[in-house]
Amino acid sequence: MRRVGGAGHRDGARRRARTLRAAVISVAATGGLLAALLLPGSGSAAPDQGDQEARVGADYLCRLPGGGRQPVTAELTGTFPRTGTVGVPIRPGPLRAEVTLPPEAADALFPSGTRSVSGTATLTAEVSQNGETAKARWTGLDAPATRVTGGAGVVLGHTGNVPPVTVAHPGDVTFTAGDLALRLLPVREATAEGGASTPLPAQEELDVSCSPRDGDGATLATVSATGRAGDGPAPPASGDTTGADGGGASSPGATDSGRGGAEDGGNKGSDGIMVGPGESTRAAPTVRCPAKPTEAELDPDRLPKPPAGATEQAGLATPGCVVAVGYASVRKLDGSMMINDPEKKPGPMQLRIIERMVTAPGGYVEQDSVGELHLPDAESTFLTFGFQPTTAKVEFQTEPVTVTTVSQDGRNTTTIGYYQRLRLYDVTLNGTPLDVGPRCRSGRADTVLEGEYDILGGGLLEGEITIPPFSGCGSGGEDLDPLLNASIAGTKNRIRIQQGAVCYTSPDCAATVPDLPKL
Repeated sequence: MRRVGGAGHRDGARRRARTLRAAVISVAATGGLLAALLLPGSGSAAPDQGDQEARVGADYLCRLPGGGRQPVTAELTGTFPRTGTVGVPIRPGPLRAEVTLPPEAADALFPSGTRSVSGTATLTAEVSQNGETAKARWTGLDAPATRVTGGAGVVLGHTGNVPPVTVAHPGDVTFTAGDLALRLLPVREATAEGGASTPLPAQEELDVSCSPRDGDGATLATVSATGRAGDGPAPPASGDTTGADGGGASSPGATDSGRGGAEDGGNKGSDGIMVGPGESTRAAPTVRCPAKPTEAELDPDRLPKPPAGATEQAGLATPGCVVAVGYASVRKLDGSMMINDPEKKPGPMQLRIIERMVTAPGGYVEQDSVGELHLPDAESTFLTFGFQPTTAKVEFQTEPVTVTTVSQDGRNTTTIGYYQRLRLYDVTLNGTPLDVGPRCRSGRADTVLEGEYDILGGGLLEGEITIPPFSGCGSGGEDLDPLLNASIAGTKNRIRIQQGAVCYTSPDCAATVPDLPKL
């Protein structure tokens, strides 16, 4: 039996404690952080002091698929920089377009028995500076399902990201909202045969085209661009639709640029304005969804209690995926770390989108989606105690993810919940391996994150998690569990995750990797 006690033993124990604490700092930060990543989580971080908030109302006249025109209103909100620099992309924040269809338009558009409607919008924006103009198509503005009540209007809240604009000359850059195109997907009442809700066939999706009612669009924001034309890389001519990779495809969200020449009654050409990624930016990376649809199931214990008078129905169960990136902190280590690094190979969350829907009087609409995480093992490096390099790898053993978006009173709230265990391996301290064994893992960690956004357009998720105690750690008869638990396990570990927009057009589409949220 090993002798216990004595100065030599105490010194050895202290050395082992210091070594293990240094090694597990990496694990704690990585584990807590990547625990959050598992969930879809972008919306925008709060605007900083250099931003201005745009909030304008716009009146439209819309042409309905069956003929005729109807007035429609939209409230457009977003953030824009106050100032910009010549040759450097001007980056607006995410845009929200809340479109109100009056009762007459809703009754004309939606077939009898329609219970809810979701959709996408494309806003054409005019970008002007010094008499030059270019047009940008802001696509990918997604609206979650909204309850439809006969004889009442419908409000659709579309959200999505906006591409940057690069200008070659100093001067005020004005963004003006122009034409609005809506694609609507109604969902009918439950069928008498099966009792499940039935989406309209794809060919019955409704396309509605809208133009500013008075002919002039609403001004969103003006950004003051400073510097001389030679201060930064000049953007290519707006008619150049070469993508960021040098190929012939146009950049996402980029230009239907109008040159506005004399022959069409405009001013000089728009060669000084480029919409979409400029020369100083790169195309946003993407992650391809797995081809096989997920077989995960909703966790009934994570679903909200339905309000009085609620009606449940099957949803669309559309396959797709999403990518989320962000930061997490470990309270005991007083530090934060990046999760699902967008500069490396971030992993997706596979989804069945809107597996279930619940509607109730008072405008309550709930959408429940289910996800399955596909994350590579994470590796991290820290300078523990300010000078000791420590590395560790973490395997994420995750269970199915339940995603709930509730829309009510003009607000969308998304809640994401799942369980996981974190396995630690390949720990090194100053390049020397520290053997924690093959079965060193945490208990079952419950993760719940929440954000005020809808899952389709993405948004910011935040929450706290408790890292459960580790077990099975150590080798050669030495139990390292107490030291790991003293260094890592505990409550109030904050998480901040940005979820990108959902890719849901096919099982193997490509989901965009979002920018990291602001700390």
